Amino acid sequence: MMRFPAKRTLLTVHGEAFQLMLYQPKDKGAIGPDLWIWNSRDGVTPFGTKHLNLDYLHAMQAYQPTYWGAIPDGATHVWIDYDRAAWEAMARRRYELFSARDDEYGADFRSRFPEPNAWVSTMEFEHGQPRMVTRQEFLQATPSFMARFT
Repeated sequence: MMRFPAKRTLLTVHGEAFQLMLYQPKDKGAIGPDLWIWNSRDGVTPFGTKHLNLDYLHAMQAYQPTYWGAIPDGATHVWIDYDRAAWEAMARRRYELFSARDDEYGADFRSRFPEPNAWVSTMEFEHGQPRMVTRQEFLQATPSFMARFT
């Protein structure tokens, strides 16, 4: 029979490391689900994010009082690190968004960045930047047994 220790000391750099955190719609009148996002990393997390075209804010102090080494049951989403491929895909999505604007900003953007690679080359990869994925995306992508154990 395998026994797990009831308690361990965990040294982290960031207070939100391995925490399950609550994000709620920024507009209190907006209809949208609460997001419980597990930070699967010892890294800084955004104070806000976008989901289903709604702006979300971290409900400060809304942490579970436990560090989770595996995805908790309540997690709807997960913060992971960007990899280079996902970073480039994000930069290309931003290019499409900015270049499609029909205003002075869009015109200026298109004149400075006439094609996607011109823009993507300015978006230098930043190791350790957080990327939100759904619980299902995380479970499909992680090869780590322990990250999946709940």
